[in-house]
Amino acid sequence: AKCGDDGSYRLRLDEQGVCWVYAEISGGGRSTSHRVDTVWGLDLALDFEVGTASIAGHVFDAEDGSSPAGVEVRLLRDGEPASEWLPTAEAGGFSIHPLLAGLYVIQTRGDAYPPTASEAELLLERGQSLQGVIVRMSKGATIEGVVLNVNGEPESAWVVLVTPGDPPTAVLQGARDGQFEFHGLQAGWHRMVLANPGYEYEVRNPRPGVDIRSLEHDSKEVELEAGGHERVTLQKVR
Repeated sequence: AKCGDDGSYRLRLDEQGVCWVYAEISGGGRSTSHRVDTVWGLDLALDFEVGTASIAGHVFDAEDGSSPAGVEVRLLRDGEPASEWLPTAEAGGFSIHPLLAGLYVIQTRGDAYPPTASEAELLLERGQSLQGVIVRMSKGATIEGVVLNVNGEPESAWVVLVTPGDPPTAVLQGARDGQFEFHGLQAGWHRMVLANPGYEYEVRNPRPGVDIRSLEHDSKEVELEAGGHERVTLQKVR
């Protein structure tokens, strides 16, 4: 719901259940969240404080000191999201306000950079303007490879990158002329799977009685080091 000029709002909820409600300035910080147990006919008044503090700084590549393009930043306050993912400016700059007082961590992500949280925590006082914050990002690892047909020749296909988790993540990519590349990956174990579209949905939404391995044409386990580069060959067997 969009607030009026006087800060008033009316939020309509179409479902019953538990939800969390917060206020947010477009391109800025969030208020604290309120838990609401919604039932039909509920009429509840909630007030929000959006804060008066701010954090500004720049994002740089940890290796060459450049300002990477396509990077986003997000703030966590006391472990909870305090802003949306926000794009940095052309020179890697960012300025996020208004913010509540609290202990903040800056998260970053980009095409070639995996999601990372800053090691240092920032203590922000009420009304404080924290300037000149420097955040350094390290490039992620890369997996590239080729898909071969039963004759050992490169062939266009679909490849899925599966990363363990709860739930696991699965990213589908078309391997045109058999070539594929995934970059900006975190260190750790990953699976490269040769499968048809829809496989990634089954990974994210497992169903009882469905043997997901039966949907795979080929797969390879890959352990990545931070910033590493691995090459994988997948081959159709039928």
